[in-house]
Amino acid sequence: MNKPIIGVMGPGKNATEKDKKNAFELGKLIAEKGWIVLSGGRNEGVMDEVNKGAKLANGLTIGIIPTKNKKSVSEAVDITIYTGMGSARNYINILSSDVVIEKTHSLL
Repeated sequence: MNKPIIGVMGPGKNATEKDKKNAFELGKLIAEKGWIVLSGGRNEGVMDEVNKGAKLANGLTIGIIPTKNKKSVSEAVDITIYTGMGSARNYINILSSDVVIEKTHSLL
């Protein structure tokens, strides 16, 4: 049986403390269900925290990296996919996920 892949998308360096806290808890909850976390995989913001939360609950994490830079990957990513595609890698994020959760920004 395939495990659902839950894509969690959100800001990197512009993430707020609330964004990061929510991402950590979300990653933990996803992993506790036995589901797989897929994110942008970088070592900052929502991407880093969702993976850290998942790892705390012994979850499996996948990071779709926009560059080929190995230093930019979260230490909590189990499977790293380097794309060298920049933002175009978001197509992979979306198409590879069964469910996508996105942190949207308020303009107010």
